[in-house]
Amino acid sequence: MSMKIFLSRSNFQLKKLTGTYLKVLALSLLFAGLCTGCASPGGGGGGDSILVIPGEDTPVDGLSSVDFASKMCVGWNLGNTFDSAEFGNKNSKGNNYETAWGMPKTTKAMINRIAAKGFKTIRIPVSWHNHITEGTNYTIDSGWLARVKEVVDWAREYKMFVIINIHHDNLTSEQMSSTYGFSVNTDTDQQTASKNYIQKIWTQVANYFKDYDNHVIFELLNEPRDRDATNDGFDEPSNLSTLNGIISQYNQTALNAIRATGGNNENRFVMAPYYAASPWKNAGWSVPTDTASDKILISVHAYDPYEFAMGTMSDTTFAENEEGSQLGYLFDELKTKWVNHGRGVVMGEASCTDKNNLSDRLAWFNSYIPKAKAIKCPVILWDNMQTASTSNEVAERHGYFNRNNLSWIFPTLVNAMISKAGGVVDCYSTEGENGNENGGENSSGTPIVVWTGSKDLGHWKGKDAITLASSLFASATDSSYLRLTISKGAECNATDTSGDPCSNNYSSIHPITDWDNGNITFTTDTANATVNSDKQLEVTNIIPANGTTTVNISPDSTSWNAIKSNGLIIYGHKVTITKIELM
Repeated sequence: MSMKIFLSRSNFQLKKLTGTYLKVLALSLLFAGLCTGCASPGGGGGGDSILVIPGEDTPVDGLSSVDFASKMCVGWNLGNTFDSAEFGNKNSKGNNYETAWGMPKTTKAMINRIAAKGFKTIRIPVSWHNHITEGTNYTIDSGWLARVKEVVDWAREYKMFVIINIHHDNLTSEQMSSTYGFSVNTDTDQQTASKNYIQKIWTQVANYFKDYDNHVIFELLNEPRDRDATNDGFDEPSNLSTLNGIISQYNQTALNAIRATGGNNENRFVMAPYYAASPWKNAGWSVPTDTASDKILISVHAYDPYEFAMGTMSDTTFAENEEGSQLGYLFDELKTKWVNHGRGVVMGEASCTDKNNLSDRLAWFNSYIPKAKAIKCPVILWDNMQTASTSNEVAERHGYFNRNNLSWIFPTLVNAMISKAGGVVDCYSTEGENGNENGGENSSGTPIVVWTGSKDLGHWKGKDAITLASSLFASATDSSYLRLTISKGAECNATDTSGDPCSNNYSSIHPITDWDNGNITFTTDTANATVNSDKQLEVTNIIPANGTTTVNISPDSTSWNAIKSNGLIIYGHKVTITKIELM
């Protein structure tokens, strides 16, 4: 029997209408290099060929909900994975359900690649009803919880924000008799049963993750709606206010259950949606009453403009004066309704479907992200790995990352998303943007700082390397070059039998794109620095005895393409790097 590959996403019929911020990680992530005996990146086992040396966590203590939301920046959905579900069957399906909708088993290497690209947040949609082992208390299969936790832990190791939710547990009234879950309708008995389910599930999940800090966020519900209604409940119902009143009760039940577990859950940020998580359908809905102060984020989804971003092939063109105006209206609405009143907003799902219209999709990203950024609203990209070449359902082609081989299907679009957010270094910051909304891309010739710190390259390979995400170089052209600020490495300040440790073992820098076959071709215009036959930059003759100097590296066209696709690793010997700029 064929398995369902993807679920119909939110068919929102949206209206057709024409601060100084603290920098996030100065370095997106550092790789430790290949470990002996590890599995290949595309492998489905537990081995990982890419190990990350974490940087510092994004500071979140004491932030308002608006500022906290901005810290989340841009993110990625692990779609059609832990949210895979079967309705009408109360039996536990076990952890194999992770792959039931056609996705490979999630690996640490996958999460690493997402983090290394520059995404600050990962949303892990989770359906629970197929993993209930005892129905009275809705006891969740311990193996399922442990597997979710494993992926959460990987993301946290890479210093990402993590969103966990209740996803496809929203049932029709008929399914309530054959499947564990909740329904949104006017049947009071089903409402009582729904609240009981929500309370029991969130009590277990919250207890399981109560020791995690505020980088783990609980999304109370996904897209709560009346699934007995037209179009699976995505059309606006005539009794919207009544249904939103019910959803308000469900959100309150979930929040109360979370807060009651104590620990860090007493002050954890939560995301609360209204009807279908549609930005427009909030009539009759109220923000949950909370014992914590300013810890509720508004959860919305917007595949907008619908005709372009999710609809049929009839609309494949994005025009700023029309579709861009619609996006402007969308984010103005969220700003007026929530942000201006001190309430942070999270765009938990967004994407534009693949209609073989890459340039227009690029225009969509270039319009959507700056508008979200302007109101400090993080955007979490929906990804189901489907494209025009793999799916006949036009609305469902939201594939960006190939989880089978860890490659980016549309790197141009993903790079634009991260770049428009401000890049890895200045994500969602207004600093370093040179007065434009290009997120670090500038036309003035001003250098773009892609990394700062102090890294002593004391080894040829491994822990001392600097690894830079590909998204940092999205604006690079064939004429771009890198300027490195350098000084003597620590070993050069030691004394050996020769009297000068650097005299018999030169100081050098070696830029590559991967550890095995990633040598790049480059030149330098820096006097007395030379590029040797091993494609290493020898800098012994230019490093001052004390203080710093700069050296330039100019990759050729092929190498820039490789860097923009795979990122850049810089290692070397007996030299310290304190700044890397894109010129």
